[in-house]
Amino acid sequence: MKHVLTLAFLALASVSSLNAVEQIEDFLGLKFGANQAAAKAAMTAHGFKLDKSDATLTFKDGTYSGQPTKEVKLEFDGDRFIRATVVFEVRSGKREECARLGLEAYDQVKKALSDKYGPPASTTSVPRAKILAEKTPPNTVLKSIWRSQPSLSGERKSIYLSTVTMALYSWVFNVVYESGSGSGAARKDV
Repeated sequence: MKHVLTLAFLALASVSSLNAVEQIEDFLGLKFGANQAAAKAAMTAHGFKLDKSDATLTFKDGTYSGQPTKEVKLEFDGDRFIRATVVFEVRSGKREECARLGLEAYDQVKKALSDKYGPPASTTSVPRAKILAEKTPPNTVLKSIWRSQPSLSGERKSIYLSTVTMALYSWVFNVVYESGSGSGAARKDV
């Protein structure tokens, strides 16, 4: 009887770990591995306008998690979708207001990603009181990373949310969805 229970437990554990492997499957409904035609159709269905089309697809005039985007780039390995980069910006004519709005935008996107994928695998940041109370230190970065477990083929999917710049009156953010498939496409620097 103990062997049967042990086998049942192992079977359940392997099924739940398989679900975790496939947790990050897509960007705005566009599955990793999709071709450029499917990517164009999916993004325009979300209200984005195609700006440039070459080895990458660049879109404008959309929103991501309630934030107006500066641009969204989709990258391909051959004709397989492997990476999406969303760029959005928060601006204000007042430093304190820009810092507050920047933190709110970061928190909003982080919450949306956490609601869908669970807590980030890692988060680095500066104390908020320091950001709000004084000039933001140079090279400050707010960053959260979500990673799925590697699949049987070794593929790992990740999402990176980070500030690119935190200036006095403008904060720029990147959200990068990435599939570790393809020819060396996965980011190993983060």
